[in-house]
Amino acid sequence: MAADEPPEQSRPENPPPEERPDPPRAEPEPEPQVKDQPDQPATDNSRPADDGVKEDYDQFAQASAAADTKPAGPDASWHGGSDDADLGPDTAYQVKADGGYTTVGDGSRMYVYNLRNGREITVLRYHRGDDWMTRAEDTFVHPDNHQTCYQTLANARLLFLRGAPGSGRRFFAEMLLRTVVGPDRVVGMQVSQTDVSLAALAGENGLFADIEGYGIVLELAAPGAVTPSVLAALQTTAKQAETALVVLGDWSATLDQALHPYDALIEPVDPEAVLRKHLIRELDDRIKQGLPVAGADSDAFVQRCLGREEVQDRLAADRHPGSAADLARALAAWDGTDENLTRALDRIRARIRELAARLVCGEGDVNDSPATPRRQAVQIAHAAFDGHSLADVFEVGQQLLDILHALQDGEARATRAVFDAGVDQMLRLSDGTVVTRTDSADSPRRAHFLDPGFAAEVLDVVWNDFDSVRVPLLFWLHRLVLTGRPAIRRRAAYTAGALATRDFEEVWRLLIRQWAGAGSGAVRQAAAWAVDAIARDGRLLWLVRSLVRDWARSRNPQLHDSAARSYGTTLGEKSVSEALAALHLLASRDDLNQSASVAYAMKFLYVGAPAETREALVNWTDADLYRLRVHAARSLILLARLTGRPPRQQWPRLLADGLSTDGADGPAGADDLVDLWRAALTDPTTMRRAWQELRNWLQWADADPDLQDRMVALGRQILAPHTTTAGRRSPTGRSRFYLRQWRGTSATAARLLAEIWPDSPGDPT
Repeated sequence: MAADEPPEQSRPENPPPEERPDPPRAEPEPEPQVKDQPDQPATDNSRPADDGVKEDYDQFAQASAAADTKPAGPDASWHGGSDDADLGPDTAYQVKADGGYTTVGDGSRMYVYNLRNGREITVLRYHRGDDWMTRAEDTFVHPDNHQTCYQTLANARLLFLRGAPGSGRRFFAEMLLRTVVGPDRVVGMQVSQTDVSLAALAGENGLFADIEGYGIVLELAAPGAVTPSVLAALQTTAKQAETALVVLGDWSATLDQALHPYDALIEPVDPEAVLRKHLIRELDDRIKQGLPVAGADSDAFVQRCLGREEVQDRLAADRHPGSAADLARALAAWDGTDENLTRALDRIRARIRELAARLVCGEGDVNDSPATPRRQAVQIAHAAFDGHSLADVFEVGQQLLDILHALQDGEARATRAVFDAGVDQMLRLSDGTVVTRTDSADSPRRAHFLDPGFAAEVLDVVWNDFDSVRVPLLFWLHRLVLTGRPAIRRRAAYTAGALATRDFEEVWRLLIRQWAGAGSGAVRQAAAWAVDAIARDGRLLWLVRSLVRDWARSRNPQLHDSAARSYGTTLGEKSVSEALAALHLLASRDDLNQSASVAYAMKFLYVGAPAETREALVNWTDADLYRLRVHAARSLILLARLTGRPPRQQWPRLLADGLSTDGADGPAGADDLVDLWRAALTDPTTMRRAWQELRNWLQWADADPDLQDRMVALGRQILAPHTTTAGRRSPTGRSRFYLRQWRGTSATAARLLAEIWPDSPGDPT
């Protein structure tokens, strides 16, 4: 045997197949890096008119829950790929319609301005009068950096104020300008065209010609690149017009330090303080109007509201000042009785749903242009894929339009020009109300709804107000899951889960149950994502828990895999003990021998419940059943990649979690890790990946002396010769081989080799 060749080891009787080379991990598919999409893409008439959409739809509409005996091949995702199991939950998806929405209010007008290059742009301008400002002062909560921003604006006459929509950035800008130029001299200017940048407006001396001496809030849908020269040109323009200018920018924009001192990031304010001020003002207004209020003592009523769990939950879910103001308006109309609190809070969404209905219905315009099906396909696609790139929205919107045309005409039409009128026009109300925003830092270009719950409201309008589109909508999501890229498949699955909270039986029967029994692991993962959306909503948690439990207890291997994937979501997080018990049952079955779903579920549960999950894995490692030990080893490999939490974020999480706050071994200390690592390093189906992860830990420790000491102590226990129990093997033989291989690139490995085998003959380096 060669000196560098690891010794052969005995294998257990009838082990699972030998470990194959690692496949590439199924990471989220990167969005294509493209430039801004044109508003009027060219029409492609080469596409066949009929691609079988109608036939597929007819089969889909007649489908029912699949029988539990559907044949399919075994799940081999541990060896052949993870089937998107590690793509993770879609944390950006808004299942519920919770959020706030603000508009510029009255006193606004639209006008056309001619740029120096001859181009016409449309500007929305509004004026804040003295009365408005006086009332606004009663509800304004000063951010911590208020004085710094004021000094910058007063000295430079320009402030580039960054903040997320809903953060109160516009309100803050208006209140800053009030102190600089006076309460009756504040105006706002908004440019909604996404191809108009700040650079295009820099040097436009006539832009502020008729409002000299005023304070101006300038807001662009897509400011573009913000550079020192652009801000310097805007400052010159502001000074020439004797104005004070606040330019609103997105909070996520990456800025160069050269922009200092023009730029500032709005500091978050206490949402309780915002709610308190707005609620007192709303109660005073109701009293003046002769409307009923709950109790004569406004301060006592405010305290009572702040003491309610439902109110605190809303504040915690969305801490934006705009949302707190909406909450105050709803609470002001509450009669104070417990039974009517939920009804009062539901009024927050009434105005948002009205806007969504106006958008989808076209506000009754019989001469609607662009054509209604195209406009609605765009709106539905954007609602389902809010936050995705416009390229994704274009793609899925075209597929939805094909389905609508096929059902109307019996065939899909050839045209591809879904956005022939421009995406901005498709997503704007006829009165000019803007419901979307574009972040200048986004590449590729994306559009987001201003209100975080607006997308959910659009889907609610489509689902409940247009009954005939329900099945076509579900068919669209089904096709996206079957054929879409991973990120599109995931969002389609979450949209299905959100719709299931509105009509559970139909969505479960036509989509989720079919996906759960599919032969493809990627489609079964879509079922788990839909379950995650339902569990997040919470209202049907009891029902989906029961159904997934039935999957785990069935005789269908595909449902077993879908159940394991589902427990690796919010469903398992909300009942960890039940999830661990179910995963123990599933890991004991032979149809998941080659599956990665149990390991990924254990990884997910560990993040939220490390102690319970770790204890379960240790118990599995000591089990007599071989396949349980294999699933524990696979889980260890995935958990080994997690990073620790502060103050040990540079440590492997498994190692950091095993220490108490003072750095000593805690209740789940090194002994547990020794058992888990030994099992993973010696099992023939996991050993190669496990050795690679151990090497990563050793290299991780090279830069941290404390971590290196811990790793050397742990490594001695794992790798040093020891007596094994029946059915276990020692990694000693391979240990020396691998440490010799790694010592040239890892000081920790070299130190460990020297401590375990100090007299070992060295190899040439």
